[in-house]
Amino acid sequence: MTRRRQKYNTTSTFNTSLSRSGKDIRRSYKARLNLFLKNHQDPKLKDHQMSGKLKNYRCFNIKGEWITIYSYRGGKLFLELITTHTDLNSIDKILTF
Repeated sequence: MTRRRQKYNTTSTFNTSLSRSGKDIRRSYKARLNLFLKNHQDPKLKDHQMSGKLKNYRCFNIKGEWITIYSYRGGKLFLELITTHTDLNSIDKILTF
């Protein structure tokens, strides 16, 4: 049996935020990640470029106000953080720019 090659990387910040999110959010995240990997332009994702200090990042919708923040570095996809729109105000303490 061969293992599928992972199509993305996760940061330790992402892994922590995923583990701290509720079971319902983790389940929704997995479904949205699969959709993202198949078609990142699917309108359900509401994928968009972020602004301000986060202008080098993009995000896609998980459920309600929950989002996944991601970036491309060196041509590779990095999942950076799972958070809410409300918590974006304190994001500069979490992500390095």
